[in-house]
Amino acid sequence: MESLNREQVRTLIGRFYIENYHAGKVFTFKHFSAMGIQKSLIYRVIQRYEEGSDAKHKSGAGRPAQKLPPKQARRLVAESTGRVGVSTRKLASKYGISPRYVRKTLAKNGVTYRKRQPCPRYSPGQAERARAAADDLRRNFFSPSSSTEIVMDDESYFPLKDDNINGNSGFYVSPECPLGDVPEDVRLRARSKYPEKLLVWIAISERGISKPFYLVKKASLTGKIYREQCIEQYLVPFLEEYHQDGDFYFWPDLATSHYAHDTTDLLNSLNIPFIPKSSNPPNSPQIRPIEKFWSILKERVYEGGWEASSFRMLKQRINKILMELEPTLCQTLFRGLKTKIRKAADFGILSVV
Repeated sequence: MESLNREQVRTLIGRFYIENYHAGKVFTFKHFSAMGIQKSLIYRVIQRYEEGSDAKHKSGAGRPAQKLPPKQARRLVAESTGRVGVSTRKLASKYGISPRYVRKTLAKNGVTYRKRQPCPRYSPGQAERARAAADDLRRNFFSPSSSTEIVMDDESYFPLKDDNINGNSGFYVSPECPLGDVPEDVRLRARSKYPEKLLVWIAISERGISKPFYLVKKASLTGKIYREQCIEQYLVPFLEEYHQDGDFYFWPDLATSHYAHDTTDLLNSLNIPFIPKSSNPPNSPQIRPIEKFWSILKERVYEGGWEASSFRMLKQRINKILMELEPTLCQTLFRGLKTKIRKAADFGILSVV
């Protein structure tokens, strides 16, 4: 059998099947399978004879060979580079080739796919103001050789339940567990038109995290609450514990209450050096590590689809997660911040995204 080529083996299987037709095709399959013949080959030959054909292999089966002329290949690369809405499926349909050959052609020419990065939407002139403010930060506050540290504060809202966190937005099903058997609380994502949220305020620096301040119900963080609670009751103790040397700058966000006259007067009276409003880049979460801190905290709070039945339960959960955060997390978040500020000043705020 080893001395026969593939066509001769096909012919031999076909003749044997015809001669032993009444014994059934299983008899033919077992006979040649015991000789080590490929199972798929045996079945294909038997199928062809049952269809009234012969065992001879028909050349030209399958997709014809594909090859783009160099000119068309260059055009394909040009059409796919630096544009939104381009897909291998659309390109394959346009050039009459397979999506796989499109990918092969692009890879051969060094074209790779990149996912679009989210970034803030800037109003006219806002991006330039952010660049100018970053340049002011670099020159007057955070030069590369400066040892001055940065203290940031911010507030964020926490609902009792958050299905938008990675890992909570979907679920898996299997043939043994069809969609109809999945519990409704897993299959469906209920939404409230006006969900109740817990406002959380925190200050962070490379050295640690302050105690959180909570504001429940539908109250907003007014200037009075910000001064009497966030600054006097929480920020000042944090600075006394972690920044006794005074070598820092307080960098708030641009919320109205943070730069109200009463607020800046309070900061000055407490000898807390802060970034002036004119040097604070607008709409620039990419150079504020506390924004990344919020996403990490929320992901861990709502991990595994966790949800709270009350604000008290939610506060206990947040406090527990804050206690469990790695001691080096803040150092990691602030690492390279001055480099980002310098890059934003030199190349624009969007270069940091």
